Amino acid sequence: THADLHTRCDEILALANEHRTMVIEENMDIRNWANSALSAYRSATDRHLANIDEEARRMNDQILRTQGFATRRMEWSLKNAATLCRPPAPDSGKPYSNWFSPKFHAGGAEDFQLEFRVYPNSNGVA
Repeated sequence: THADLHTRCDEILALANEHRTMVIEENMDIRNWANSALSAYRSATDRHLANIDEEARRMNDQILRTQGFATRRMEWSLKNAATLCRPPAPDSGKPYSNWFSPKFHAGGAEDFQLEFRVYPNSNGVA
């Protein structure tokens, strides 16, 4: 009958609405789980990439150190050397004048520094 048909349609609509609500809730649960899993994955990936970056830095340092083993010659230029390279003043009490190079790495070792000394000759001239 007509009333039974309306009742059956109302039941189907109520069931459809109930299913829609369940689907929406399950969809939100899945989204929350996916966001949580993605956040955990990002954190793990960031840590992993940071470890890889640190290892790459260490390897690069090692490569640079091993490249230094072949060092056979070093050069150091003093700007205005003619002006700088003068013996100490007689009244300074110093036996020589000196200058230090910047620190550098060579031959696999670190923190080398060259010293340039100017001594007066026996006549007091460099």
